[in-house]
Amino acid sequence: MQQGYIIFYLDQTAYGISTAEVRQLHMVEAITEVPTAPFFVKGVVSVRGEVVPVVCLRSRMGLPSKEPDNSSRLLVVERKERTIALLVDSAKEFCLLDPSQIEPPPKELEADLVQGITLLKQRTILFLDLARVLEREV
Repeated sequence: MQQGYIIFYLDQTAYGISTAEVRQLHMVEAITEVPTAPFFVKGVVSVRGEVVPVVCLRSRMGLPSKEPDNSSRLLVVERKERTIALLVDSAKEFCLLDPSQIEPPPKELEADLVQGITLLKQRTILFLDLARVLEREV
């Protein structure tokens, strides 16, 4: 049975996340910085009246930081009763895949935050392990 995935980009690399894990997709507006936050927490935003921390996935993945632009998006996810916005370079694709098409990443690949990999339309898509990404967040 096929499942939906949102494809997003960080530094020209394509990543996927299950639509079951994404509550909303937003354009980036004003992010309020929080001085004592970890280096990968860009700040907080208001999402439908709720104050939500913004995790910069570029920083979280060890990539150089970049200021949000018109292509940047916030993937709002809910995990263990917590709402978190993931800042990504862009997110504008949706695809349907059979989970059997997603294979474990090669052992040579630093797979700490990546749970799977697939080839889609001649592109390699890396699938994040959202639990691992967020468990170290706080």
